[in-house]
Amino acid sequence: MAPRNRHKAWLDFQRKILDVPANYTIDDLREFRSLSRDQNPSLSRIIEEYLHLARRAETGAGERSASPLSFKHSRIAQMHLFDLLREKKFFPRNSDLARFAARVLPDMRSYSFEKMARSDIAARIVEYVEKSDPRAQRALEQSMREALAHINSRPPARGDRASFLSRWERIIKGLEL
Repeated sequence: MAPRNRHKAWLDFQRKILDVPANYTIDDLREFRSLSRDQNPSLSRIIEEYLHLARRAETGAGERSASPLSFKHSRIAQMHLFDLLREKKFFPRNSDLARFAARVLPDMRSYSFEKMARSDIAARIVEYVEKSDPRAQRALEQSMREALAHINSRPPARGDRASFLSRWERIIKGLEL
């Protein structure tokens, strides 16, 4: 496998693994674990690890003594670009993320993303940003974290979302670094 394809395959694999606990509740995972014990015992350990991952994500990786405000900020500080792009506060529907991807990725149209999952679209944006400029990736992550902290601290104003999106587009295109 060529290094470029290997990196893409690794990102795809990671995305698929991380989508499981993100798409199911802890109760769902517990139910799946109990079902797997009878029907497919080899999956029980995997589901147990998903439960562990989901609990860590829900509790801030063991930072139980932190105040609710610092918990939000520590969770936001730990988020990577892939997670930030999948954030529903920024992109409530897949079509919103698809339109954003069409704006920032060269030679792509929103209809290209019609049948793609949110995580696939986010992975394409991350790949493009990683290839273009590492400074853009850092600036984009920082801007998205600030926007998420801003949205979490108070309800977003009508123009906030559009302002964030246009700023992120300028960062990705290298116009604002």
